[in-house]
Order: sequence, then structure tokens, then C-alpha cells
Amino acid sequence: EKFVARVNKYGQQPPVEKYIRASFHPAIGLVSSLHLARLELEAAP
Repeated sequence: EKFVARVNKYGQQPPVEKYIRASFHPAIGLVSSLHLARLELEAAP
């Protein structure tokens, strides 16, 4: 039972991490690029 639980745990965790990474990285990239663009606009004379 312990081995099955461990395999189930291992089978469940990586997809969740991949899903979180896949969903968060584009959002962070979008926000940071918008933030950089805003800073550049403010810095421009």
C-alpha cells in the first residue's frame, strides 16, 4: 500500500508542477514586459 501511495503521489505531483509552471511563466513574462514598457515610456522625454 505504501508503494502504491508513493507511486500515486509521484504520478500526481509532476503534472501539477508542470501545469503551474506553464500557467504562471507566460503571465509573469507578460506582466514584466508590460512593466518594462511602462518604465520605458515614463523615462522617455
